[in-house]
Formats: sequence, C-alpha cells, structure tokens
Amino acid sequence: MRAATPPMPEPEPEPEPEPAPQASPPDPPSAPAPPAGQPLQLVDSEPRVQATPPPASAPVHDPTLTESDSPPSIEEIIAQLPPAPAPAPAAPRGDRGRFLDLTDEGHQFRAAGNLDEALERYADALALARKRVAGQPGDLVARRDLAAALTHVGEIHDREGRLDAAIGLHEESLGVRRHLAAAAPGDLAALNGLSTGLERLADAREARGHRSRARDLYRLRLQLAERLAAKAPGDQELASAVAVTRERLNELDQALAV
Repeated sequence: MRAATPPMPEPEPEPEPEPAPQASPPDPPSAPAPPAGQPLQLVDSEPRVQATPPPASAPVHDPTLTESDSPPSIEEIIAQLPPAPAPAPAAPRGDRGRFLDLTDEGHQFRAAGNLDEALERYADALALARKRVAGQPGDLVARRDLAAALTHVGEIHDREGRLDAAIGLHEESLGVRRHLAAAAPGDLAALNGLSTGLERLADAREARGHRSRARDLYRLRLQLAERLAAKAPGDQELASAVAVTRERLNELDQALAV
C-alpha cells in the first residue's frame, strides 16, 4: 500500500512594490540679484488672475413707457406735487400797530406831495392815539404817539396855510411833550421831543405874525438845545439845532428892533 503524499504548500504572495515617491515641482528660479547700487525690486511669484467684469444686467422694461416717451420736465414734476398749505393768518397788531401803519402811509403821501391823503392818514392816526391815551392815561408810549400825531397834523395845516388850526395842535403837542419830559427828566429822547415841540410852535407863531411869542419860544428852545448838545457833543443834529435856533433868534431880534 502506497503512503499518502503530503499536500504541497501554497506559494506565498509576492509583496506589492512600494509606490515610487512623487517628485515635488521644482522651485521657480529666483530672480538674479540686482547689481550693486540699484534698489531691490520685489517680484510677485503668484500668478495674477485677471478679474472678469460681471455681466451687464439687462435693462428693465417698463410696459407703461414707449420708445417715444421722454423724462418728465420740471414743470410737470412741480404740477404733480401736492399744494402748499395756506399760510397762517397774521396776528392782529392792535391799535398801535394800526397807528404805525397809518403814520407810515401819511409820510409816504407827504413825500409824494399828496397832502390831502397825508392829512387823512395822519388824522386817523391821531384819532387812534387819542383813544389809546384815554384808555391808558399812564402809558408813556401812547402819549409819545399822541404828541407825534398832533405834530404831523399841525405840520400839514402849516403847509396849507391854516395857521390857527396848526397853532392849536402844536400847543397841545407841546403840553404832552412837557408832561413826558417831566416824567423822565434824564431821558434825552423826551427832552429832544420837547425841543421839537418848541420849534414847531415858534415857527407857527412867527408865520401868524406873533413875533414876540415866537421869540420867547425860540429862547426856550435855544436853552434846551444847548443842554442837549452838551450831553451829546458828537451829535451833529443837536449841534445843528443850536445853530439854527440862534440864527432864528437873531432874525427876530432884528425884526422887532425896527
């Protein structure tokens, strides 16, 4: 009997060859060193990528517009705006505001040579001034307005030859101005107003032929004008008032000496 043949051993698998190492890319060549004396220039080794501009968006088509439509004009835009709100009504100015308006209108008509219209405005202003003083006797502003209104009306009567009416108005104005000066003895405006009142009445008296009374009034005015000029030596108007009053006094003295 033959002995059994032992089985042949299986051949061992051959080991897999190891992958060959991959060669790294060669370094870029370095730039040659610059010659002596030249500045070193830096070279960007990274490749530059040029940006691609974004695609232009297609125009939006407005179905309400046609090829022949044009942009609206400024006038069309303004016409489509809502209307502006109505201005608020002006606050009432009261009797003094109306007095000032009438006085200003009177000055304008007088400057234009329209004495009738000027007198009408001045007379209305005078009526308002009397009303205010009657309602507020202690209001010095109302009294100053009254004195001015009396003078304005009196001056129109002077210009038109109604001397008796003018004298009465100037006398009343002078009385109011004396009250104002007594209420504020140091007030230059009140003293200057008194000086003006004396001059206006003196002029009216002289025009009426009352030379002696006019001379007395001019003497009072000269004393007051000299006091005012001394308080304000740089005021040309006050200095002129002194010179004019002295001249008028000399003329009257010569006329009365005849």
